[in-house]
Amino acid sequence: MGSSRAAGRPECSAGRPSASASVTSPDHEVRRLTEEGYSVALLDGMLVISHVPYVRAAGSVGRADLLVPLAMQGGRVVAPREHQAWWTGTAPKEADGGPLKGVSIQHVARACVAGMPPAMMLCGRIRGREFRDHLEFVATYVALLGAPAAALDPRATACTRRRPLPMATDVGPFAYVDTASSRAALGAVTVIPPTPQLPV
Repeated sequence: MGSSRAAGRPECSAGRPSASASVTSPDHEVRRLTEEGYSVALLDGMLVISHVPYVRAAGSVGRADLLVPLAMQGGRVVAPREHQAWWTGTAPKEADGGPLKGVSIQHVARACVAGMPPAMMLCGRIRGREFRDHLEFVATYVALLGAPAAALDPRATACTRRRPLPMATDVGPFAYVDTASSRAALGAVTVIPPTPQLPV
């Protein structure tokens, strides 16, 4: 099922939590991922991980965005409660062109974050248990997507060490980030069919 690959090959090394932000704040989750080398933003209640490498149907290496719902309760970040992520690329493949193992793919794409391409849902209890935190969630999915790409191009990595995109801090009249919409992929309302990806 590909679980051993994802569990044994984290895309980035584990780092220390930052002491400059509350460990239960959205800022802290973004900072942790940034310190690991990911290009990350928090938009519409989603952690958006950019430049994630994967193998496209044609056998070439492409890059797309991984969207992970930020789990919060009472204004505090909690461990992820679900296993679904969202993916703005085309259906990811193994290095030999076969379907990506270890995850189910919902091929109907929908708008999850305003201003971003439509995304398809990825789902799989990859580790056979709940994720401890969002860093483990992201690292596991990125390793699953990126391992076939690294087999074709060893330079392919999501740890680009780029400057993170600005966080969306306008949360309206609420005192905490709205994550209910992101769990239902309702950050943008319109459901959009899949569209061909331009070459990266």
